Amino acid sequence: MLRSSLCMLLLIVSATSVYAANENRIWLDAKINNQPVRLIFDTGCNTVVLFRSTAERLRLQITPPPPGIKPIPGTVLDGYTNSCELKLWNQTIKTRFNIVNMPKIADSEVEGLIGWPVLRSNIIEFNAKKGRMQPLSRLPAKVKSWQKFPIRSNSGCLVLEIPRADGGTDKVIIDTGSSEEVSLSSKLWRQWREEHPNDPITLTAYYMPGSGTVIAPVMWATRIHVGPIELRNVMIKEANITETAIGGSNFLASLPMEALERKGLVVDGKGGYAFLSPQNSSADLPVYNRLGAVFAPSSPDTDDLIAHVAKNSPAERAGIRDGDILLKMGSRDMSDWRDQPTPKTPPLTEQPEGTKLVLILKREDVSYETTAVLEDILRPKDEKPELWQKALRWVREHKPPL
Repeated sequence: MLRSSLCMLLLIVSATSVYAANENRIWLDAKINNQPVRLIFDTGCNTVVLFRSTAERLRLQITPPPPGIKPIPGTVLDGYTNSCELKLWNQTIKTRFNIVNMPKIADSEVEGLIGWPVLRSNIIEFNAKKGRMQPLSRLPAKVKSWQKFPIRSNSGCLVLEIPRADGGTDKVIIDTGSSEEVSLSSKLWRQWREEHPNDPITLTAYYMPGSGTVIAPVMWATRIHVGPIELRNVMIKEANITETAIGGSNFLASLPMEALERKGLVVDGKGGYAFLSPQNSSADLPVYNRLGAVFAPSSPDTDDLIAHVAKNSPAERAGIRDGDILLKMGSRDMSDWRDQPTPKTPPLTEQPEGTKLVLILKREDVSYETTAVLEDILRPKDEKPELWQKALRWVREHKPPL
């Protein structure tokens, strides 16, 4: 039986990342006031959250935060709902949800979050590959050979304490609300960049309350150590201010679902320990931005989607430059993106290598059209494409008659 600790929690969302597509999530069977709601379990969040559009759909009363209260850096404070009935796993609980305002650019199928405090008193096994979590009555025998780390007791999120040789501890966040890249501390990120100066880079753009819209370089790590935790074949980026604030002093990294797909994870919340398998299992190849450019508004109030371009990327080779304004991508008109429904298919920039992408952009009031050919930017240097991949790319580029 799952034990719940839902109560009137802090009115601060400490870590919530929302991506527009290809989200690997742990979905929950949930209802609020007997209405179905698409909630995810987010161990990087310290409370229960509804996005404002969801609360309005459910006709919940929203109370603004008390005047004069300023959230600390990396957090948000947008108000809370009236008391309502939350049904999870055939349990009904009275609670209030914290409200987060999400911009249109962050549209997602996610409607809200159930944070770590709700289930922290349970033994849980995570299966990130299948997007599942399973409550257990006891620790499985297999964890005896796994790496064992204390859970930070004074954190509202799932934070592991990583012992150091000097007797101190570092912090690693387990963030099931984030899908893709491992977020490294600024120190680890700088170290990696210095040690791999010629490795290819692509870009990602995402929204996280407390950090806003973040545009970050992304690299590939065939093998990387986060303290004693070894990760293989993962994408990495620099952590944002929200993740850094959660980790606090001696923050090392935040591990998303993509990293957990390679690791077994069992958390004994009641006992205060987490267990990670030392081995890295194989995982699906990650989906990422093969254009090497992202387009995002410069502020929440503007409609222009401004280009940010990685060096030596397909976008740069196609003539796209920082500051260009995106007007059209493929057949989709991007000039009125705020009024368009969120596509249910992966972004065009994440299509397979060899895909030709036609874009229309504007630079200094002059429009131009260009074609970029997507590439597997982050493919490890020594890895060669398979013969079938070469053949598929040739077919896409030449389009021979059938």
